[in-house]
Amino acid sequence: MKLKRKFNYKVLMIPLIWLLLLPIPIGIMLIYGLKTVEEVQFFLINIVPEIFLYFIFQVMVFDFAVRSLNHYLPWNKNLILRFLVDLLVAGSLAAIAINVFPLFFPKVPPPNEIKFPSHDTRIAMPIVMHILIMVIVELINMYEEKVNLEISMEKLKKEQITTKYNVLKQQLDHHFLFNSLSVLSSLIYEDVKRADRFIQELSKIYRYTLNIQEELVVSVQQELQFTDSYVFLISIRFEEGLFFEKNVSDKVLQKYIPPLSLQLLIENAVKHNIVSKEKPIHIRVYEEGDYLVVTNTYQPRLLKDIASNHKGLNNLEKKYALITDKVPSFKVVNKDFVAKIPLIEVDND
Repeated sequence: MKLKRKFNYKVLMIPLIWLLLLPIPIGIMLIYGLKTVEEVQFFLINIVPEIFLYFIFQVMVFDFAVRSLNHYLPWNKNLILRFLVDLLVAGSLAAIAINVFPLFFPKVPPPNEIKFPSHDTRIAMPIVMHILIMVIVELINMYEEKVNLEISMEKLKKEQITTKYNVLKQQLDHHFLFNSLSVLSSLIYEDVKRADRFIQELSKIYRYTLNIQEELVVSVQQELQFTDSYVFLISIRFEEGLFFEKNVSDKVLQKYIPPLSLQLLIENAVKHNIVSKEKPIHIRVYEEGDYLVVTNTYQPRLLKDIASNHKGLNNLEKKYALITDKVPSFKVVNKDFVAKIPLIEVDND
């Protein structure tokens, strides 16, 4: 794997923060013995800019070293060895700074020539300073990697959700296509005009399904328009055995539900119940609080006529689980099967 050489600009916060913190230049002034106004001015005008430039160069080197180590010797590979290598890098850069610093920044004395209380302090201070900078750069890079990992995981999670969601939609689409073509195949020989209308409504339905392929949710208004076309198709098949009505306010029309939710519930109703002129089925769509309710006359077919594994309802539950914490409910109340699907608020800003 090739090492990415992209510089982490966040490490530049280190010299910027240093420049803004007054105690540090004040401490340096005391170490240098800057007591007069002229000496302070000389320090601020000549020495501070050179230290700042060296600081920028230093964190860039540290950042490159840390990113290289993260690639070739990550912490999770060998913790102790990585720690020792970090100390070695910091110590080496401190030694280089002591010897190379005066060549590029002649106005600033190297760290080992600054007046410290003791010889040991004069040696230890540059090493401690470089280790501290190394630790800060490590923390910044760790944070950056954590953020990038979270972003990558979120993208992967979204892709997985989309994949699962599309699989669920495809299951519904295949079932719907089978029923639609079955109706059309018989109608086209009986009534050409109605067959032509059937084809037009069918084209609207598939235009809709193509348009919402990438959508996790659609507006209730869109879904009801789609439902009108779908109900027209199945009403040709069941004629006087099917009655459909809807009563939804304009406010609810602007809320959202998963695509093909209403189609699934209506298809489920006609698939698992007796639908005939003698025993017609009534399907109603209306609002109830934060839910869109779909009810149908409960007159189930015999088990030998059709097997029910509730696959469609389970798919609808899974679709909701992928996009919201709200849960749909399905139950029989008196002589009706009642499905309540949560309405979803979407911020379009």
